[in-house]
Amino acid sequence: MRAGCALAASLVVLTAPAPVGAMILKLDGSVEECFHEYVRTKRTAFMKIGVLDSTGSYDVRLKAFGPFPEYPEDEKVEKNFFDQLIVTPHDDNNQNIEHSGFNFESEHRGGWYRFCLDNTHDRKARKTVEFYTSFDLSNEEDLGEEDKLDEQARQAIESSKSRIMWYTAYELGVLGAMYGAQSFLLHKWFSDRGYLSKRQWA
Repeated sequence: MRAGCALAASLVVLTAPAPVGAMILKLDGSVEECFHEYVRTKRTAFMKIGVLDSTGSYDVRLKAFGPFPEYPEDEKVEKNFFDQLIVTPHDDNNQNIEHSGFNFESEHRGGWYRFCLDNTHDRKARKTVEFYTSFDLSNEEDLGEEDKLDEQARQAIESSKSRIMWYTAYELGVLGAMYGAQSFLLHKWFSDRGYLSKRQWA
């Protein structure tokens, strides 16, 4: 980890299997694959990595860059706050894979992040890497700025729906009253002029 980085990042070793929904990536020798995620503020970003298969060493370099205010289009970017070789030993006896977990707190530094799985240090080895990411609220009661905006938008939509429902009910009520009054007046008008008469049965 580089000194003086603005984000607190840590690496922990995990022996539990990767969660359901983990992605599988195949890396040839001397290849680096990167992906991007938008991480909201007040989030705990977590990534679990494990090398499932390798023709050489069971390791891969993880790099993390960011945050960026916009999607990073350039291949070369700065703001590298994590760069470490992740070693996940393979147990040939019981086929268990040791996973390593990398996490950091985004706090007030929401934005685009780039994560790279780098195999350029191993020219010949082809590797199958399993990885999983999650970006959950660090504190469920402490919403980030984006979450607050979403909540305001949701409340505005619900308020608009409520007003529309009441306005529709009011319109239907007015139309019903007008129809009833019109029917009554027409009936009275025809009755007063003798157009309507009561029929009596013998």
